[in-house]
Amino acid sequence: MGTKPICTKSRLTSPPFDSIEELQQAFAAGLQRLLQNPGLGSYILVHANACFDAEVYRGLFALIEQSTVMDVRF
Repeated sequence: MGTKPICTKSRLTSPPFDSIEELQQAFAAGLQRLLQNPGLGSYILVHANACFDAEVYRGLFALIEQSTVMDVRF
């Protein structure tokens, strides 16, 4: 019985972002969108990722501080 590979290698013809700055902006914007989802999981994921980059953290600090997790403000 032959099996098919679960995933196959694909080759990118061009990078998904033109610069590191564009990647960083998209990453921060994604964290902002994620923070709009109430819940402990979203809060932890955003906070943990923001802590790895001081610039991202500064940009998200006010939103993180205002976020509600299970109806509790931090």
